[in-house]
Amino acid sequence: MKISVKNLELLIVGGTDHEGGAHYGGNQDWYGSPWRRGAGCGPTTVATVTSYMLRSKSGETVEKPDFVAHMNDVWQFVTPTMFGLPKTSQVRARVEKLIAARDFPRSVTELDVPEKPDERPDFARCAEYIAECLTRDVPVAFLCLDNGGQEELDNWHWTTLASLDAETGAAEIIDSGRLFTIDLRRWLVETGNGGGFIAMEM
Repeated sequence: MKISVKNLELLIVGGTDHEGGAHYGGNQDWYGSPWRRGAGCGPTTVATVTSYMLRSKSGETVEKPDFVAHMNDVWQFVTPTMFGLPKTSQVRARVEKLIAARDFPRSVTELDVPEKPDERPDFARCAEYIAECLTRDVPVAFLCLDNGGQEELDNWHWTTLASLDAETGAAEIIDSGRLFTIDLRRWLVETGNGGGFIAMEM
């Protein structure tokens, strides 16, 4: 059964598009400096998730200038290291600082997918975690350190997970304006370096 955020259209950023269609979520290329554009997948993903959560009850749309301002605000707290943000624990700690500073009373959870296959949670556990988040209408931040043959996914990269079919493993991913589907069950088995997930309480 497919479980999704309640209003996928709220993840669309108005005033721009992607290849002639809707532009989903933020885009790290919108940052003003080369460093931020190159390393900004983590803060961009957190901006996408928090923007949705802030507007989910009101149903308000967001235009690109306001979204970019939100991205820059998030960067102050979810600031990458020289190696990016390749650990779920790094992003979780930074998001906790963000929500404390912005009086956004939420708790943050994480599910790590270690590099060693025998230490990873199985697909059922991952699906349970993601389903719990999506049922609360919370998009999930997804860290992919190695795409495991899922060519749509970039390596060493954060994206936003918006839906999951727990039977087939099909997951809808948002990255750089695109909405596309991957096989999360296959990724979990075949990724070389792992990754993980973080989410907030609604």
